[in-house]
Amino acid sequence: RLIVRKGDKILSEFLVESEDQPSLEGENLFPAEDGGPPLYIGEPPLVYIPLSSSYRTRLHKWHVRIQNEGAALPDVNISKDLRELEEKGEISFDDRFAVLDLKRYLGSSPMGNYKVRVRGPLGHRADLSFRVLPAEIIGHDILYLPDKSQSKARFQIRTFSQLEVLPQPGTEGCKVTPVEGEALYEVTVEHNRSDAPLQFMLKKQDGETVSVRISVPI
Repeated sequence: RLIVRKGDKILSEFLVESEDQPSLEGENLFPAEDGGPPLYIGEPPLVYIPLSSSYRTRLHKWHVRIQNEGAALPDVNISKDLRELEEKGEISFDDRFAVLDLKRYLGSSPMGNYKVRVRGPLGHRADLSFRVLPAEIIGHDILYLPDKSQSKARFQIRTFSQLEVLPQPGTEGCKVTPVEGEALYEVTVEHNRSDAPLQFMLKKQDGETVSVRISVPI
């Protein structure tokens, strides 16, 4: 709710509906159920910013900031208004939305935790955090349940050779085994677990380590 005051007098009130707020959209959203930010596998998501016809004439009042949270690849810290993005051809318009493709700034296979901060007129605002991994999870099924004759669940993770996959510290009943000669890991989960807590680690050229933790539901 947005309230416009003059002194102690309320001049007007506006109710900003949640569906009219900026949001992230991406077909590669992974169903991680660990309470963390949304997880995207491969490419980063799109940012959808709702605009009415009148807002199209006030693009300079909308501001977007993109930055990594902690170590990430790539590092990014960009702050622009929508008018700048339009003039540079860095944003598109779809029906009543401005659409920002984060691949333009993060590339097609980033890794890390990021936040997109959007501020606009009439109370439109959003802080959109997300995680992204340059990996492919193979053979995972969120509805998979081992029967009595099969005590373990298994799936694979394909990535690139510099990225290491490990169980999160202190995890029991979850084993990660690299497949020799391939950028592939096999994950084995005991029957008494309902998830696979994993940590993805990548050492950058400057010596900094990028780490992303996820929990894969079984």
